[in-house]
Amino acid sequence: MGGGRQAHYTPTKAGVLSLMQSAACALGRYGIRCNALLPGTIRTQLNEEDLADDEKRKYMEGRIPLGRTGVPKDLAGPAVFLASELSGYVVSVCFLLTLLSLLGLSHGLDAHNLTPFSLVM
Repeated sequence: MGGGRQAHYTPTKAGVLSLMQSAACALGRYGIRCNALLPGTIRTQLNEEDLADDEKRKYMEGRIPLGRTGVPKDLAGPAVFLASELSGYVVSVCFLLTLLSLLGLSHGLDAHNLTPFSLVM
């Protein structure tokens, strides 16, 4: 889901989704599963200065149902699941891990998000 100030960022998530779908079709016959994690705002050293700004932080947290930005360990569970045999029949799945309006991405720190990354097993 896009946002008014994300014309430069949201398409990368759509591109990863499309890449994973194409890779899954091409590589599935070899037993290679292709999935992706598409993180939203995850608190890291890249954005700690922006998140220190109370106004920006409150704005972002106000849009997140859980009332907080993500932390790196929030990505661990989905990554471990996708890398494990528990997901042996899971292919071409993209977990949108934004915590924003369940699927919303609109916020003010776009350039400081983690970039999408994919898991090819």
